Amino acid sequence: MSESIEQAVSAEQPTWGVARRFGFRLVLVYFILCILPLPIAWVPWTDKLNELYLKVLAALVVWAGPTILGIDRTIATESNGSGDRTYNYVLTFCLFALSLLAATVWSTIDRRPRRHEGLLRGLQLYVRTYLGVMMLGYGFAKIFERQFLTPSPGQLVQTYGESSPMHLLWTFMGFSRPYTMFAGFMEAIAGMLLFVRRTATTGALLLLAVLANVVLLNLCYDVPVKLLSIHLWLMALFLAAPAIPKLVAILVGTRPVGPAFDPPFFTRRNPSIIAASLYAVLVATMAYDTINTIWTDGRDNAHAPAVRDLFDVEEMTIDGVPQLPVPANASRWRRVWIRAKAIRVYWMDGRSEIYVASGEIKGPTTLVLRLATDNKGVQRARLDLRPDGAGYLLSGDFEGKKVHAHLTMLPREKSLLMTRGFHWINDVPFNR
Repeated sequence: MSESIEQAVSAEQPTWGVARRFGFRLVLVYFILCILPLPIAWVPWTDKLNELYLKVLAALVVWAGPTILGIDRTIATESNGSGDRTYNYVLTFCLFALSLLAATVWSTIDRRPRRHEGLLRGLQLYVRTYLGVMMLGYGFAKIFERQFLTPSPGQLVQTYGESSPMHLLWTFMGFSRPYTMFAGFMEAIAGMLLFVRRTATTGALLLLAVLANVVLLNLCYDVPVKLLSIHLWLMALFLAAPAIPKLVAILVGTRPVGPAFDPPFFTRRNPSIIAASLYAVLVATMAYDTINTIWTDGRDNAHAPAVRDLFDVEEMTIDGVPQLPVPANASRWRRVWIRAKAIRVYWMDGRSEIYVASGEIKGPTTLVLRLATDNKGVQRARLDLRPDGAGYLLSGDFEGKKVHAHLTMLPREKSLLMTRGFHWINDVPFNR
């Protein structure tokens, strides 16, 4: 009975116009190109296929940059943690151009009036699966304290003026674990809602608000994930779009509205059970892999030798000459802040500079350093880091000179930020 009603309703619905068919075909191709190679990446023995796809994209960007867009510099294709590289913008242009071409050819060949209901529901399933996995990743990264960390001693002695906008945001978010966990739970819960057909619309509407905040933070604090966050928000809008008119009608209208979730793909019981089981296995595999990767990375870092801290430079020689710890000595270090993959050197005259290490700093090691502002990767220092009693010895070549520095860990200062705490009652505003 329900199947006949659905067929009757579908038959009464008008066919899509030319503009709507073209727009849907454009969105269909573009979203698929943006999401690939997922979920193929989770299928066993597909590593070579994934690598081939990424190499094709890289070759396309390298060709299109100078040929079409007139970019006269080399476009780096290696990933470095930024999602807003020249490569990403050129790739976005290429994918949109390919989608536009595909939609044009498709609409030229197939001009029949029709409704792409099956393709629409398939695309919705594909997008909400990808978006759900992404939200689980970002959500649990906040819940497990992998994305925003509690401010370190080095951050606590750094002035606002020395901080980048992104670093200021990371300090702000990392200070409050409850708020960061709340943000993570909102992302993770919305992501999980997307996996179930009857709750997918609720998840998409929730993500419209959650991701709008993420996009604004990325834009306003210059976080290099702007392109990705905007794309994720557009995907949430795509999933929520069919329900928005119904939501408006409920809030301000008087006419009755139907359900805001899509009908099942299969009307018969056995195919529906098989499809749901296969989808559940795929989602469970992707979710487990994503969450386990975040948890494992954080656990490995937690058990790494604790070198990451702020150190005072007790003694230092440059080319064998002892350096006095006076403000007039611009060559002498005052402090060294050792981070996960970088060190920050503070000089006696107030200057500071960040040097990026070639690998993770986990214990006694040789640090090959370059300036954080140097995109060419020119080696500026090669230093041996070794434990020495209560501190460390840092010695080797630094900016063309032989240095030898004895580091002692600074006590964790009882800063106002970390000791102020929470107060229900504030008779006077406490704003310093």
